[in-house]
Amino acid sequence: MASPIMRQSTTFGNLKVHRRLRRMEKGLENSILSFRKGAHQLHQITKYNYY
Repeated sequence: MASPIMRQSTTFGNLKVHRRLRRMEKGLENSILSFRKGAHQLHQITKYNYY
């Protein structure tokens, strides 16, 4: 049986990890969006070069 203090600290630790994961997820989302935008622009450039 774990003491309440232990359980509380674990929950707090999990919360911190969860926040960090969310931030990473957000950053990943942003990088994917910017990559897509860049790829789209690159596609536009190549399209104009081809025709």
